[in-house]
Amino acid sequence: MALNQDIAKLAAEFGAAWDERTTAIAGIRIDTAAQLAGFREERAEMAEEQDERLKAGVAALRIDVAGMLGDLNEAHAAMAAEQDERLKAECATMKSDVADMLSDLSEAHADMAAELNDRLKAEHAAMVSDVAGFMDDLAAGSAARAEDVAATLDDHATARAEMGREQDARLKAYVADVKSDVADMLSDLDEAHAAMAEELNERLKAEFEAMKSDVAGFMDDLAAGSAARAEDVAATLDDHATARAEMGREQDERLKAEVAARKSEVADMLSDLDDAHAAMAAELNDRLKADHAAMKSDVADLMDDLVAGSVARSEDVAATLDDHATARAEMGREQDERLKAYVADVKSDMADMLTDLDEAHAAMAEELRAQMSEDRERLAADGAADREERLDDVAGRKAGWAKVTAAMAKRRERAASAKGRKRPAAAKPVVKAPVAEPAPEPVAVVAEPEPEPVPEPVAVVAEPEPEPVPEPVAVVAEPEPEPVAPPKPKATRDDLTRIRGIGEGMQTRLNEIGIFSFAQLVSTSVPKIREALGDVGRMARIDEWIDQAQELSESE
Repeated sequence: MALNQDIAKLAAEFGAAWDERTTAIAGIRIDTAAQLAGFREERAEMAEEQDERLKAGVAALRIDVAGMLGDLNEAHAAMAAEQDERLKAECATMKSDVADMLSDLSEAHADMAAELNDRLKAEHAAMVSDVAGFMDDLAAGSAARAEDVAATLDDHATARAEMGREQDARLKAYVADVKSDVADMLSDLDEAHAAMAEELNERLKAEFEAMKSDVAGFMDDLAAGSAARAEDVAATLDDHATARAEMGREQDERLKAEVAARKSEVADMLSDLDDAHAAMAAELNDRLKADHAAMKSDVADLMDDLVAGSVARSEDVAATLDDHATARAEMGREQDERLKAYVADVKSDMADMLTDLDEAHAAMAEELRAQMSEDRERLAADGAADREERLDDVAGRKAGWAKVTAAMAKRRERAASAKGRKRPAAAKPVVKAPVAEPAPEPVAVVAEPEPEPVPEPVAVVAEPEPEPVPEPVAVVAEPEPEPVAPPKPKATRDDLTRIRGIGEGMQTRLNEIGIFSFAQLVSTSVPKIREALGDVGRMARIDEWIDQAQELSESE
């Protein structure tokens, strides 16, 4: 009986222990579920906060890129306007110079025509006087006077030949002056275009350096972001490269349009010059015809007066006059040929000038396109390298986290196995209790086998241990990345993103080194900030940041 009571008491105690253990397991499950829910809420909050930061960073990046593109468009528009004004001023100057040249040419031709007309009138008057004297001498029948008339006609022919040579020399001198003026004008135009090309190249280099610095700042701000933000930056850079290529094409079109305008203006100038030369040639031809007609009239009168004279003398005078007319016609043809040759030389020089100008503009456009292509390839390569570096960093962190998770899983398995080994040892006294005293009443032990089922709950109790308890432990380890949250600011905190060149990521880095306000940024030295920022600080414009922070601090 005492043994039965002990067995019943032991069974009651074991049942109570079993209930307590079941209750404890249920409590553990409830606590684990609560912890899992809390961890999920914290992860959701962290994800929302990270999404907001990413959205804010992307929005700030888009605003900065839009501002950069706007500034770049304004700078290019200003450069194009300035170049247009310079080209217009040069065209106006060239038009004025050509107009002055044409005016000087017209005045020179007018002076030459007036001088030639005066000489022809004087010669005609002298000839009339000589013919009158000759008629007087013929009236007396003097043969010596006839020889004097012949000598006079020879002198007149010699004087006309001398006058032709002088006019030829003047035309050559004038052509040489015009060629010198055109050469000086082309040299000035080449120097102006070279200076404009150099200035445009310097501005493009400066804009590229500024853009490279801004892109480096953006890439630093995106160091803690995801690969999607890197793709957005790459797309933005591609758009910017496309915009720069479009601007290059527009500039090429403007240069082509300007060259076409220059060609049209030079063609108009040559056409005006041809018209002026044609008008001068026609005027000179009309004057020569009028002089020839007047001379023929005078000769006709002379021939009427010489009807009573010697036929031989009349034939000599007619031959002399015909030779004079032939000489005048030959001089006119030579002058026309010289004018045509001069116009052809001017046209050839202008054509060579336009060809050289086209080649210079083509070389400038090709050099600009090659430089833009190199800049675009270098930016793409830098973006790809930075993206690969970020992906490698993320892969390394994932591998480290996987190692930590595997180590914690092994630790949980060891803890679970150790816990399972301890619990079956506590159940041994329950099994050995009936066997401990077989001698006093062996029949009673055999007659009552009820206590034998007691070991079964021990095996059942040991089985629930492998239940999915390890999962909460893996989730509990996730809150370790919480140190990413920025430290709390000091007493005063300013929005450092108001400074041009500082984004959300850069503001976070400045906060990490203890700079929260404009005053702290102004009071910190440039080398200290650059050293604290590390690689990011090498490309940053910290001097400009301090100047802007000083202005914002004074305005507030």
